[in-house]
Amino acid sequence: MIFRHVQTLLVPVTVFRISRLQFWGLHYCLLSGSGNLAYLFRRMNHSVGLSYFYSSKTCWKCYRGAISCSTARTPFPAMNFFRRISRSKASSMDHNPEVILLGDSLINRLQYAPIWSNKFASSFRCLNLGIDGLTVEGLLRRVVEGEFPIDGFHAKVIVLLIGTNNVGDTPDHIAGMIDQIIVAVRDRQPSAQLFVVELFPKGPGPSVYRDKNTAVNVLLRERLKENANLRVINLDPGFVDENGKISKTDFPDYLHFSDIAYEKAFSPLYVLLDEAVKKSNTK
Repeated sequence: MIFRHVQTLLVPVTVFRISRLQFWGLHYCLLSGSGNLAYLFRRMNHSVGLSYFYSSKTCWKCYRGAISCSTARTPFPAMNFFRRISRSKASSMDHNPEVILLGDSLINRLQYAPIWSNKFASSFRCLNLGIDGLTVEGLLRRVVEGEFPIDGFHAKVIVLLIGTNNVGDTPDHIAGMIDQIIVAVRDRQPSAQLFVVELFPKGPGPSVYRDKNTAVNVLLRERLKENANLRVINLDPGFVDENGKISKTDFPDYLHFSDIAYEKAFSPLYVLLDEAVKKSNTK
């Protein structure tokens, strides 16, 4: 099995002479199940999403062929994923998390921003299960197959932010898969309140990808408005200016958040979580 996996990795390097970034990107996709080869190569041709392979502070000009960047500060996701999930499983059983966060890189990298240690981790027993590059299909599979440890205890609130990496799918498909994720989460945590976070804008200016995220948000608000014990929340403080542009101060690579953006967007989430956890404790 290992030999076959190595062969799979070597073929595109020797035949297509792909860059080191593309090589490790392929390695990451195969390990994490975030997508198939067609999905990976679509990502390689979609410059807005390329830099998710290394860190939230990747230099925008250094993504071509680079395995690391001088401005990077977070670890390469594929290298520490299994170790982190193993620790999370042990932690979930030992500490009975109050808050579970499920999603892609925007959730994963929250734990490296100052707001995580200053507010979230210092106020709640949190379990962060975000993975860079994760798609709706990848998240659903991890929940259903038990790879994400979200059962065996009673969480008070679950936060879900997923869908922006499904660049090749329709808004209806993405929203439908999120519906399935909600059902799978509900089966394992029936009493927890669920916060579904709307997708954020991305890209330096107006684009089909940004429009797709907006369309997904419209569908989520419509489909989930009658869902009990669930809230669809918009955490966008106004990242897009009057000219349709996004500041690199907030989105260094036009996809991932800076520390400043995390403070702007996730401070309201902290307030909502604080209210929900306190309300749950009084029951």
